[in-house]
Amino acid sequence: MSLHLQKKGFDVTGVDYSQKSIDICKRIAKKYKLDDTTFLYRDATDTGLESSSFDVAYCTDIVEHLYPDIYIKLFEESRRLLKVGGKLIIYTPNPSHYLEILKNHNIILKKDITHVDYKKMKRLKKSLQNTGIIIKKSYYIESHLPIINIIEKYSMKIIPFLRRRNAILAIKQ
Repeated sequence: MSLHLQKKGFDVTGVDYSQKSIDICKRIAKKYKLDDTTFLYRDATDTGLESSSFDVAYCTDIVEHLYPDIYIKLFEESRRLLKVGGKLIIYTPNPSHYLEILKNHNIILKKDITHVDYKKMKRLKKSLQNTGIIIKKSYYIESHLPIINIIEKYSMKIIPFLRRRNAILAIKQ
């Protein structure tokens, strides 16, 4: 995501707790002649970056990898980093989706052992509200898989297990 945004001309700071992930981003950035110095090996719950210095923070496919006490710290750090009016974007698998249920039971697909704590939409929203971040929009996103995404898009409102991803846009007041 950070590389794509940088290619579009945005100033990006990518933070990851995995040195391997940072090394991959730096290598790809160099390949596309992008700024590789903005990818930082840091703990996202305590980045050491300047307070109120970001317009947007996004957490894509990260909260399902974090235990409950840690992901709350992630939201608190995100709030600290955002300017007033700054946006926080969250995108994470919905544990009620049929593919996640199948994976968690090792049926057809293999369980992802790094997904230590799935969060349902209600829990995500409550956690954000408890950190003082105002939710502007929350919704579900369909799968990226052809045909399945069409079925999900038009059915997820009435069939909960077709809600592939949780998405939230929140604002720091």
